[in-house]
Amino acid sequence: MRRIYLDHNATSPPLPEARALLRQVLATGWANPASAHLEGRQARAFLDTAREQVARLARVPVTSIFFTSGGTEAAHAALHGAALAGTGEQIVFSGLEHAAVRAAVAGLAERGFRPVEVPPGRDGVMDAQRFISACLAGDTAVAALIRAHNETGLVQPVQAVADALGAHGIPLVVDAVQAPGRLHSILPRGEHVLGLLSAHKIGGLPGAGAVVAAADRPMVPFLGGGEQERRRRGGTPPLALIAAMGAAAAHLAGQGSEPRERMGRLRDEFEEELLHEAEGIEILGREMARLPNTCAFLVEGVPGEDVVAALDMVGVAVSSGSACSTGSARPSESLLAMGYDRDRARGLVRLSLGSGTTRAEMDHVREVLVTVLGRLRRYGAASGVS
Repeated sequence: MRRIYLDHNATSPPLPEARALLRQVLATGWANPASAHLEGRQARAFLDTAREQVARLARVPVTSIFFTSGGTEAAHAALHGAALAGTGEQIVFSGLEHAAVRAAVAGLAERGFRPVEVPPGRDGVMDAQRFISACLAGDTAVAALIRAHNETGLVQPVQAVADALGAHGIPLVVDAVQAPGRLHSILPRGEHVLGLLSAHKIGGLPGAGAVVAAADRPMVPFLGGGEQERRRRGGTPPLALIAAMGAAAAHLAGQGSEPRERMGRLRDEFEEELLHEAEGIEILGREMARLPNTCAFLVEGVPGEDVVAALDMVGVAVSSGSACSTGSARPSESLLAMGYDRDRARGLVRLSLGSGTTRAEMDHVREVLVTVLGRLRRYGAASGVS
């Protein structure tokens, strides 16, 4: 059997529509979209179309979209832009945030802001009232709560938080990178919500992303140097990559609910059968609202990175957490925030399906996973490793 790719939360392969438009823009839309001549206007048309396509996917006004070089820059641009434009002193963020958001908060802390981390419950879901209370307890400049967690897939109560903070004029940055194509609602409603999107998570290519922020929201540009993107992001935009992102967004917007429902069924069937066939498995958030494509579990007595390596050798690509931290010896920050100890957290394995994943592939993965777990446990017992 050909290799099976189940790491779509890390990145998804570029869609045919995105690849085709990328080639077209490189051939005919290579000019600077800020230029007034014909070539510049042709380039600008690609940029405008992509903005409309991303706005349609996110169900927001087209004027609220500004493009970045990816999700990491989007996180820095949104948090930096909102915090420095206001008068508050503290940055409130959940213990579930992606490393990019954490890094942005750390950068703001160096500028004098006070970071306040709110841990989630043991179930991996943020208590909305606890988060709201932390925001209202001090002079909050900006808050950050992820839409759905990239490792566990658990959906967070962003609408309740957005409503409460919006009533006080507190901006809320929502990392929605994992939501398109997997959740019906990508972003919570609210004029004080700032959303983060990434091209390569939706079938585009690395190098493009977007921030969603109301056109009249005051923001200090994270990158100066020009008046591009309505003065919110300086520099000539990566047009070909942005156009490809727009093509991917248009594809997802036209899909409807069937792909995510099918991924959810495949995931649920896989988990049920895995629990019957393998011991020492704890599936995270199985009874809770999750991304329908995400299965995250802890393996008792076996490091997740060993499972990932063993599966890779038999043709299956999965991960042991966020790709941004894979390769480090550190366990998941989010699992530690949920109360797991370091050894237990190191047992994390994540499978994330794509819209093209099949039942035959999931059956094969389950079979080889059960075999791999048995072999790793026998090896650990024989070597005295626990």
